[in-house]
Amino acid sequence: RDDFYAGRGGGRRHNALDILAPFGTPVIAADDGYILRLSRNRAGGIVVYATDPEERVVYYYAHLAGYHDGVNAGKSIARGDTLGYVGTSGNAPKNTPHLHFQIMRMRGGGRYWNGEPLNPYPLLREAVRTRRHDPVAQSVAPQATPRPTPVPAPGDPEPPVPPRSQ
Repeated sequence: RDDFYAGRGGGRRHNALDILAPFGTPVIAADDGYILRLSRNRAGGIVVYATDPEERVVYYYAHLAGYHDGVNAGKSIARGDTLGYVGTSGNAPKNTPHLHFQIMRMRGGGRYWNGEPLNPYPLLREAVRTRRHDPVAQSVAPQATPRPTPVPAPGDPEPPVPPRSQ
């Protein structure tokens, strides 16, 4: 649903979409480009800032549960690459996992964090409409992205080895 114009405290506007999904659902890149920054903040929690190849727009992905293995600042990305996983970090309600997705025009001087917000809803709606009318897109299911396997940190105990079945 389009909650871009929804009000927020202090007379602010949402300026993004909240896309509800089960906790741990892969968050994929909306466009080709590269990752500008990975960070954490009180409101967005675990976040990714990415841009398109021409640095015209900034994509902001927030409330993640974590980053996908190998995701780092400066990394080139392709549309559909897994960036992280839907979560409830930051000020997201703990019982409502979702992706806070925002698109902004890139500002001059490298100020990627506060560009003019653009409503992504019409773009997502058109993508869904196009997919519904494209028999090739309908016949090709998206590939599942494997979840990263936790690796113990140095000094952590090794996980137990499951017994062999006889």
